[in-house]
Amino acid sequence: MQRMLGQQDCLAVEVTRGKTVESVHRIHAAVANAGGDLLASWGDPERLVFPRSGIKSMQALPLVESGAADAYRLSLEELAISGASHQAEAMHVDTVARWLARIDCRVSDLGCGVHPPGHPDCAAELVRSGHAPSAIHNNCSGKHTGMLCTARHLGDDVAGYTEYDHPVQRRVRLALSEMTGCDLEAAPWDRDGCSIPTLAAPLSAWARGMARMADPSALGDVRGPAARRIVSAIMARPLMIGGTRQWDSQMMARLEGKLLAKTGAEGVACVALPERGIGFVLKVEDGAVRALPLAVAGILRALGEIDDVDAVAGHQHTTLSNWNRHEVGRVRLAS
Repeated sequence: MQRMLGQQDCLAVEVTRGKTVESVHRIHAAVANAGGDLLASWGDPERLVFPRSGIKSMQALPLVESGAADAYRLSLEELAISGASHQAEAMHVDTVARWLARIDCRVSDLGCGVHPPGHPDCAAELVRSGHAPSAIHNNCSGKHTGMLCTARHLGDDVAGYTEYDHPVQRRVRLALSEMTGCDLEAAPWDRDGCSIPTLAAPLSAWARGMARMADPSALGDVRGPAARRIVSAIMARPLMIGGTRQWDSQMMARLEGKLLAKTGAEGVACVALPERGIGFVLKVEDGAVRALPLAVAGILRALGEIDDVDAVAGHQHTTLSNWNRHEVGRVRLAS
């Protein structure tokens, strides 16, 4: 039997300057099982949320279900990076480059746009080398390569694959609708940072989808193994999801084999707990990403999964230092 926590007020993460609370981030969250039962919530579980990059594991379902992953013999690293928001470290860029070459695509086929590497050392090295950033350095290039791979395998035109009505996006939208139990054809949407459609649905629905990734036993003979394969690849290669500096990669590495955790822009986090068969999604009301590690750790503690919140969130995410490396404050769960 799942531990039932019921509905509670918003979770809150405080930021202190010395001993004084300087800022507060309010968090809405929903915990569900694969049957769709809402096991716990904080704040408003029916709040409409754009999950942004938090649901990349679900967006990767057509890559496996279509047979593309097998046809192109995807490695664990490639399957993991299809669900990543990576920082363009060498392991990420090299993996995407090899995969693009294998599906006869070029960096120019990526529709995610261009930004410098998210890892500051990698960005600096690119400048020193005299090279400009390209779409391969975009944190979503792995997801986009997965979409190009599916298009190649199914004979779709790769041009325009980011458009709402392209077959690639229709398949993703159908998978998300079935996983969440929501008709996302009628959902509010707009373009995500990487230009694919992002769809708004209640927190509880996204939590239901993540729970079904955690427990795919009722998803059938095609989707069930696909979900299990994606989750297993991500948990086996956590550094591919974000990188050496990203809280979600670090948390998965610390809690080896216990969870899939994925950050999303504007203060979203999506988590699947395969051993429990449950999932949860949270949204920081003001969009502050810095609240995510502690908020996720706080919910894990409430669910009885961990004891030490600070250790799981990580020292670098709970301590504030100034430029002289003096500790000046803390990021902590409100009591």
